[in-house]
Amino acid sequence: MKQNKGIASLSLIVLIVLGVAVVGGGAYFLGKSDSKKEIVDSQNLLQDNNNQESPVVENRETSKTRKVATECNSNSPSSIKVLSPNGGEVYTAGQKVEINWSSCNVKNIYISMSDGGHDMGHFSEKSISPTQNSFLWTVPNITGSNYIIGIDDNMSIFDSSDKSFTINSETKTVSTANWKTYTNTKYGFELKHPDDWVFSTSFSNADGFFFTDKSKNKFKVSILPRGEFDHGYEEKPIISDIQINGKNVKKTSWNDSVMYQFTDNTISSTWIKCGVDLKNCNRIEIQGSDQLGQDKIDQIISTFKFIN
Repeated sequence: MKQNKGIASLSLIVLIVLGVAVVGGGAYFLGKSDSKKEIVDSQNLLQDNNNQESPVVENRETSKTRKVATECNSNSPSSIKVLSPNGGEVYTAGQKVEINWSSCNVKNIYISMSDGGHDMGHFSEKSISPTQNSFLWTVPNITGSNYIIGIDDNMSIFDSSDKSFTINSETKTVSTANWKTYTNTKYGFELKHPDDWVFSTSFSNADGFFFTDKSKNKFKVSILPRGEFDHGYEEKPIISDIQINGKNVKKTSWNDSVMYQFTDNTISSTWIKCGVDLKNCNRIEIQGSDQLGQDKIDQIISTFKFIN
């Protein structure tokens, strides 16, 4: 009896161990199955989100931007906006350039240009239709890097280029092969001039040197190292900064005259350096420059140099 009782106790223990193993294994496989389901469900959720269209934030911004750019009705405030030139451009004298703008509730458009804050006036006394939105402009025969376009309605509405643009001279070369060279040792300079020019000292200024064309007599070139009298033109000039053979020069242009004045500290001591007001100081003045032609003027001026 005692032996049978021991066997029965042993069998009971085996049954309990097997039961625990079965229950634990089932729980393990059940948990693993649930975890796999969670992973699969998460992947499906990501895949579904990728297949859905994202909110069109960019389109809403684009729509808003277009609305601001195009909205102009009778209740909108009057405005003008210069689109181009708007700064940084480099043009050549004589080049055809489009000036572009946008406007709202203005009746007239007038275009002007300034040089370093100096107003050079409107292009024309006649107004331009605001709805035209552009104007084909011929770049004037001037040089500099501080030019700005301004557009106004001739009343109170105005806008201008955000930054300045540059105008370079037209690249035309006039042959100087047959030109003569004039040298002045007293004032330490020389320049070349066409063969048919006549040198004259018949003017009242003893320190002046004058050239003119032999036959037509339509212009006069004056070289005045010490100035001594002012030009006296009444019309508003165009002033720009240039260099002549490495020397700093102020170039002042009128309709039919142009003047060059050295402001550089390294010019000959026999010349009176020009200050800010450009008065009572050196100058090279060309009267009748429209007859001589800017190309030839540029070539003549490029040959000028100090020799001591």
